[in-house]
Amino acid sequence: PYLTCLHAEVKSWITDKSLVKLTSLTTLYAGNNHLITDASVQYLTNLTSLSLHSHHIYSTVTAVSLLKLTSLTFLNISGCDSIGDKCLSQLIQLTTLKASDNLYISDLGIETLTNLRCLHINGGTHITPAGVNKLKKLEILSIRGNSDFALEYSVLRLPNLKKLID
Repeated sequence: PYLTCLHAEVKSWITDKSLVKLTSLTTLYAGNNHLITDASVQYLTNLTSLSLHSHHIYSTVTAVSLLKLTSLTFLNISGCDSIGDKCLSQLIQLTTLKASDNLYISDLGIETLTNLRCLHINGGTHITPAGVNKLKKLEILSIRGNSDFALEYSVLRLPNLKKLID
């Protein structure tokens, strides 16, 4: 019951039945683990960091549980097709978002995330420089391998941008 960090990725034996008891968790890495679903994640209200990267396999964690995680500041939904703009735009407390290879996220999903300090949109996304320009607190931007993201001079003028990864 005092565990705070759990790596339960790919071929993990951790399922909803055991996870629901770990309410002290603050960090959960559950990428490619389809045994973990909304049935347990929604009760992990102490989570500050959640990784659901799934390499284009349907994720079993959806908006149903994410919207209940009000302490969440780090979210990795790279390749995750169950989280879209409507859900993401409500997670205004996020400071780090990894949404690489995610065609379900666009400018509409990030424009309300004004607390973002770190954004990874490597590979294909529907996020444009216009959307990124609204993120005035952004310090780190990673656009590696994102040929659709035409870097505009305006992005380089974000007031707090310290690191650009291309």
